[in-house]
Amino acid sequence: MAKHTVTIIQPARTTLHSDYTMEIKSDDAILGKLSISKGGVDWFPKHSKKPWALTWEEFAVLLDAYCRDRPSVKAFIKNLRKG
Repeated sequence: MAKHTVTIIQPARTTLHSDYTMEIKSDDAILGKLSISKGGVDWFPKHSKKPWALTWEEFAVLLDAYCRDRPSVKAFIKNLRKG
């Protein structure tokens, strides 16, 4: 099983519009960065300069869709792991 590491990068000082960023690693390989802000979440895949930006409402819909269609999502992930 892969070892996962999450590093939280806090803003230097608390300001109204500062984001929290998490660097996500699997077996010491960077998967991407997740930036959390008042307006939503941004996912920066590995080596990407542009994020997948979602509002909180869009993020909630994405998670709801994942939970409703979990068997097909699990099958998709399983196929990805096979290579």
